[in-house]
Amino acid sequence: MSEAEKSELLLAQHDMIERMAARIFELEELVGKTSKNPHVPP
Repeated sequence: MSEAEKSELLLAQHDMIERMAARIFELEELVGKTSKNPHVPP
């Protein structure tokens, strides 16, 4: 794998992680969970 391919893969992974983190945040808000009450049922 070339350096350019590695760089492209790293950027793609970074983008995916950003999108997943944003989605997790949305879902946590939807169910009312936060780091303070992760085990409280809805």
